[in-house]
Amino acid sequence: MFVLKDPLNWIAVWVGYGNATGYPLFLTSFLGVVVFSRSLKDTPLIVTGMVSFSTGMLIISFLKWTFLYFIGSFPRACATVASLCKLFQPALFYRAARVLMMVALIPLATIRSVISKQIKDTSYGSCHHLVRSKVMISQESVSILHFSMLAFSTSFVFILSSCGAFALTELGEDNLLWDPGI
Repeated sequence: MFVLKDPLNWIAVWVGYGNATGYPLFLTSFLGVVVFSRSLKDTPLIVTGMVSFSTGMLIISFLKWTFLYFIGSFPRACATVASLCKLFQPALFYRAARVLMMVALIPLATIRSVISKQIKDTSYGSCHHLVRSKVMISQESVSILHFSMLAFSTSFVFILSSCGAFALTELGEDNLLWDPGI
């Protein structure tokens, strides 16, 4: 809904292009897990992904122009647009958002790995069903909040969820989930 409202006003084709910009995140996050898991434990990996996603979403929530949405994902395909964007300071800001989000999906695989390491084989399916149910409930509540806030601000939910994720990482650090000696 964010891209369908002002200021972007996308049609279905642009929504498809926007969804396609998310697919490189899967590859870069996989590579991030492979590289970072050699030197970091699971919790710092999860926090890194959460901070990556939250920071990127916070920056993208202030997006005003369509070409800035794509600038970080396809810099070579948008070479002419990128050269025009050097005149504007926001283009560098949004490119930083795309770079920051390169490891945003690390928590998906890492949390599943942590859960599977800590539970018995017999309760594996029920535990993942419980986690998936909680994720679906939280997604539904965010959707309800998002639709109710569209008239106020299209990016309010992104800003709110980014602040919530930053708060969760701070709680994790306070509860000794973050081990800086790793």
